[in-house]
Amino acid sequence: MSTQSLECSICMSEFNDPRFLSCFHSFCTQCLEPILRKWSKRGSFPCPMCRADIAIPSDGVNGFQKNFYVSQSKIKRRQTVHKTSESDFPCEIHTTHKVYMYCIPCKQKLCVKCKEDLHVDHDVEYISVASERERHKITEVAKNAQEFLGSIDKTLTNAHSEYSRMTKEITSLKLAARDHAEKMKKSIDEDLLKMGKQLDSERKARKHNLQKFALEMEQKRKSVVSIIQKSNAAIANESEIEILDNSRSIMNRFLCLVRERGEFTREELSFQPREIPNLGSRTIGTIENQIKSSLIVSIPKRVLYVPMFEVKLVSSFKRISGENKVTSIAPISSTLAWICYNHGKTIYLCSKDGVEKKRITLPGKLVDISVSRDGNLSISSQSGNFIWQVDKTYTGIVREDTFPHKPRDICSSSNGLYATFILGANLLNFDMKAKLVKFSGDMSIEKEINTEGDDVVLKSSRGISEHANGDLLVANFCGNNYYEIVVFSPSLRILGRFKCETAETEVLKPTAICCDVFGNTFLSDSEKSRVFIMEKQGDRFRSFLGPEHGVVSPGAIAVDGTDHVWVSNSDTGTINVFRYMK
Repeated sequence: MSTQSLECSICMSEFNDPRFLSCFHSFCTQCLEPILRKWSKRGSFPCPMCRADIAIPSDGVNGFQKNFYVSQSKIKRRQTVHKTSESDFPCEIHTTHKVYMYCIPCKQKLCVKCKEDLHVDHDVEYISVASERERHKITEVAKNAQEFLGSIDKTLTNAHSEYSRMTKEITSLKLAARDHAEKMKKSIDEDLLKMGKQLDSERKARKHNLQKFALEMEQKRKSVVSIIQKSNAAIANESEIEILDNSRSIMNRFLCLVRERGEFTREELSFQPREIPNLGSRTIGTIENQIKSSLIVSIPKRVLYVPMFEVKLVSSFKRISGENKVTSIAPISSTLAWICYNHGKTIYLCSKDGVEKKRITLPGKLVDISVSRDGNLSISSQSGNFIWQVDKTYTGIVREDTFPHKPRDICSSSNGLYATFILGANLLNFDMKAKLVKFSGDMSIEKEINTEGDDVVLKSSRGISEHANGDLLVANFCGNNYYEIVVFSPSLRILGRFKCETAETEVLKPTAICCDVFGNTFLSDSEKSRVFIMEKQGDRFRSFLGPEHGVVSPGAIAVDGTDHVWVSNSDTGTINVFRYMK
C-alpha cells in the first residue's frame, strides 16, 4: 500500500479512524467533523477531493462506513521505519491534532482546527514548502557568513602586519626625537621666555572685554534689585487697584531684563595657547583647547513661574470648515487666532466665539503656523520644502523660500525665526534625524544644529516654542517610546534635556507644546486626553486640563499674549478657550 493511501488528504497525516464517503474517498473522523458542522444546515456537503455532493447521515460523521482496509499495525510499523516529519508534531493549541500547514502572515504552524477556526482567510502553505524556503535562507546566510569570515581573517592578517610596521617606525621615531630634543633644549628655553611675554600681552588685550562684561552684569544686577524693591513696596503699600495697574509693567520690565541676556563666547574673554611656537625645524607639540562653552547669565527655566489660581472656560466653538481635526492654532490677540484643519490648504482667522473673520488659501497643505510680534505669519509647507510668509494685511503670500529639506515645526520668537527640518526617516523609525535652524532677517540660514559630536540632537520634533526667558523648547521623539524636551539658547547652544514624564514617571507623548509670557510650559497628550503643565522645578509635568474640563483627545494648543489657552479636541473639532489666571 503506497504512502499516499495511508494519509488523509485534509490533514496530510496518517489516517485516524478513517471513514468512507459515498464517492469512495476516505478522511479522518476528526477532519470531517468541522466540515459537517459548517454544512449541517444544508443536509449535504461537497467532497474535499472530487467535490461530489455527499448527503450527511442523521448521526453525523459516525453514520459513514469505517475504512477497515487501512491497518493500524501497518501504520505504526511505517512510522517506525520512516524518519519523523514535521506533520508528526502535535498542535500546541489542539493537542489531539497534528500540525501540517504554516500561516504566512501570522508565522504559525497550524493543524486542521487552527486553519478552520482561527486562520480561515489567511494565506497558508504546507510545512514542507515553508521549511524548504527557510532552509534556502539559512543556506544563504551560512554562505555569506563564510565569506565574511574570510574578510575578517584577511583584516586580522593586515592588522598584525600593520602592528609590526608601526612598532618599527615608533622605535625609530623615539630615537630621532631623543636626538632632536637634546639639540633643541637651549632653543626651547629661549622660546618659553618669548611665549611668556606673548601671553602677558594677550592678557592685557582681553582685560578690557572682561571689565566691560562685568560692568554690564553689575548694571543688570542693579536693575533686578530695583525691580525686587518696587515689587515689595507695591505689595506692602499699594492698594488693590494700584497693584493691578502696576503688576503688568513690573512683569514686562523683568521680562525685558531676562531676554537681554548677556552672552559672550569664552574665546572673546579668555585665551589659551593652542601650540608651542615653531622653532624652525618642526613643531614640538600642540595643546588642544577643550573649552567650547560660553560665559552667560544663568537664568532658571522657571524664573517667571506664576502659580495657577483657577481655570475657567471662556468659550467653545465647533469646526467652521467641515473638518474635525485642528492641526495648528496661532493666536494674534486675546480674541483672534488663525486655525488650520487637517493640514489643509486654507487657514481661518476666527474669534474665540467661533466667528470667522478672514480666510487665506495657500498653494499647498501646511504643517505649522507661527505669528510674530508684528502680526506677520510664517507657515511651513507639508506638500513641498517651502516656508511661506504672510504680512499683517493678511491678503496672501508675500514671500516663498525653498529649502533642501522638508520643514516641520516653526517658531517666530523675540530673537528671530526658528524652524525644524526633517533630514531622514522611514516607516520603521530607523535613522530618524531632524535639525533646528535659525534664520536671519532675509531668510538666509544664520545657524543650524543637528549633531553634537557623534550624537543626533533631534530625531523627530513634536513642537517648538519660545520660553519667557528667551530659550527654545523643542519636544523630541527619540524612538523606543522615549520623549524628551531639549532646551536651546537663542544661539542654538544646548542648555539641557529632560524626559516628558510626570512626577510618578508616567511617560507622556507630546502632541503639541507651547509657552506663555509668565514662564509656564504646556504640553498636550492626545492618548491620555489631557493637557499637562510643567512643574515649578522645571523637569516634570502635572495634569492641568482633562475630560473634567471638556478636553478629550487634545491636539493643537496655543496661548495668547494675556492669559488664555486655546485647546483643540481632535475627535470633535471643537476648540475650547480657557482663562487660567485669576
